[in-house]
Order: sequence, then structure tokens, then C-alpha cells
Amino acid sequence: HLNGLSIFSSTCDDRMEDLMDALGFYQAGNKFSYKGATPVTNAMMGVRYVAANKLVDWPELAFINTIDDTEYIYLNKYDLSVGYMVPEAIAGWDVSDGDPFAVQNEFMLLASGSVEGEVFTGLKVIAPEVFGGSLSQVGNSKWKWTKDSSASSEDEGKKLVFSPVFDENRYIYVYFEASHSDSLVVVKDGQKTTYSDEKGHIVCLGECGPGTEISLEFPMKDANSSGSVKLLMAEFNEDVFAGMYRKTAASQMEIESAGSSHISGKITAAEDGVLMLSIPADDGWTAAVDGEKAEKVLIGGALIGIPLKAGEH
Repeated sequence: HLNGLSIFSSTCDDRMEDLMDALGFYQAGNKFSYKGATPVTNAMMGVRYVAANKLVDWPELAFINTIDDTEYIYLNKYDLSVGYMVPEAIAGWDVSDGDPFAVQNEFMLLASGSVEGEVFTGLKVIAPEVFGGSLSQVGNSKWKWTKDSSASSEDEGKKLVFSPVFDENRYIYVYFEASHSDSLVVVKDGQKTTYSDEKGHIVCLGECGPGTEISLEFPMKDANSSGSVKLLMAEFNEDVFAGMYRKTAASQMEIESAGSSHISGKITAAEDGVLMLSIPADDGWTAAVDGEKAEKVLIGGALIGIPLKAGEH
């Protein structure tokens, strides 16, 4: 079980890196980090507490304490155990979509066995304004920029600016990839937040409505004459998520013993399915059910699953 969701290691399993990338986390080479988390991934990975260096207003988190007014501790209202039962259909979870919101939607549908709707509803992204260059659309929600040949490296203000407008209150997340851009700069109602990760990840914009003034800026790197930006936007539907979470949380593993190289517990499966563990499928893990060696399966190409029959184990 991951004690946290940030890892930097030369022995990091590339299957786990690929899964984190597909889910919309920041991932680069032999590392990935918690940047990009959503209510879905916090539940999926069994995140119970979040420590932040600023106040946050995420829908799944409840504030519980502060340390010297510089660190803030939150409880995840939708956490899951290290292991929980999911339907056998989880074997068909496709993480290669390229849209992390679609990947997370499919996980919740398969894990809950529910057809109540989608946790994330995709929203149309309007083409950005470009300053100091030209722009062409090269794919779904992806644009290529080229600097003006007359622009010098000293010129300021060379950037792409997205200015979304919302006709009603919505809870918004975006996902970005930006080659040859220094950063993503989010300015919301006068407050600026900078994400200096060219590789990209999911970003929580929070509650947005008709009165929200918001811009997403991608400055062009001085050293490059062209680059590209991909931007996806989705509305988070908490009621749908909460309903799916309750179904997924119905059968959870009760941990009896755990260490760096072992974990044991018990679970009651209401029906045949798969015990999904938020444990990377590193070589060396073995599984036993009721004292007998058990089969292991891959979930999302990276996590351990153990097929179980209905009953107590």
C-alpha cells in the first residue's frame, strides 16, 4: 500500500508510472507526484488524510486541524480501504484513452457496477487568444503555436490565454499538456497560481460561475519558436460520485496486520468479484486466500487484484 502518492525512485515500476500518467497525475521518468489528484483517485488509492501548505476547498476534503497556520490537515470523506471488492468487469478497464477524465469515469462505472451517470462531464474548450504568434488547431482540444518571426527573445507577453466563461455554477477541473511553455498560470478572481510542469497534470479550478473571472495562460519559452498546448475541461458531479462511491465501499477489506512486505485481513464478498488493492504489482508479491495460494490479476495494468468467490475470506 502506498503511504503517499509521490515517488521518486530509480526502481519505480514503469507500469505504475503509466497508470498515474493515464489518471492525470504529474509523471516524468522515474517519478510521479500527488499533483493531479481528484476525488476519484483519492478514493481509488485509499488516501485518508491530505496535508496542504495552504487552505484548499476540494469537495472530498473536510478540514480537521492546522499546524502553526502554515500547514492544514484534511480528512478525505470518501476514502477506501487498501482493498475493496469490485465486479469482475474491472478487467476491461482501458487506461489508454488519453483523456484522464474519461479514464476515471470508466473506473467508477466498472468499480461500482453503476450506470447512474458520469462523475466528470466534459466541457467544450474555446480556442485561446495568442499573443506574439500564430495559432492552429491540431487535434481535439489541442493547439500549435508559432512565434512571430519578428519577435525578439526580449519581447514580453508571448503567450496563449484561455478565458472560459460559465453560465451556471460548476465545480471545474482541467487537464493540460504544454510543450515548450514555461508554465500554466491560473488567474482566478485576481489570485494567481503557477504550475511549472510542462508535462502537465489535472488542476482543480474549484467552483466557477457566471461571476467568476478566470484565465489560463501558457507563456511561450524564449528558446523555442513553436510548441503546443492541450487543454481538457470537465465538471465534477459530486452527487453521481457519492452514489458510486457508496456502492464501491460496500465490501472493504478489514486490515489485521500490515508491514512493508506483507498485509493480511478479512473481507466479506457479497458476490463473486475481484479484491482490488491499491498496491503496485511489483514482482515478488504472492497472494493467499483462506490459506491457499491465490491467483493475482492486474488492474489498470499496474495494481494487484485477487479474484474472490462470494462469502467470507
